[in-house]
Amino acid sequence: SNPPETYTDNIIMPSERTTVAIVGDGNAAHVLIPFLGDTHHTVNLLSLNPHKWDRTVRCEVQNMKHEVLNEFHGDINVLSDDYAEVVPDADIIFLCMPVHQYRNALKKMAPFINRTKK
Repeated sequence: SNPPETYTDNIIMPSERTTVAIVGDGNAAHVLIPFLGDTHHTVNLLSLNPHKWDRTVRCEVQNMKHEVLNEFHGDINVLSDDYAEVVPDADIIFLCMPVHQYRNALKKMAPFINRTKK
């Protein structure tokens, strides 16, 4: 019989590496980093606590019986608490924090967004 389909079977890999900046270390960051890493994106992370992160982040997909169906892993390219180190190279920026913190984060990152990127 054929092996079960995995979550990455239908993902189209980008022809060029895209740099993704994840701003904040909320729950979504812990899932985005492995998923993006498995699809060949470069991931930069802005965290208030960069010392608490490992450079490789793993995420398991489990069924209701807690059996591991798949594991994803992603490496953090730049890990810092400084917007100037994380944001300028980004093609895409994800905010992974409570919504009430967005305004403050956007004000801090605005000077570092590369406006020449397409």
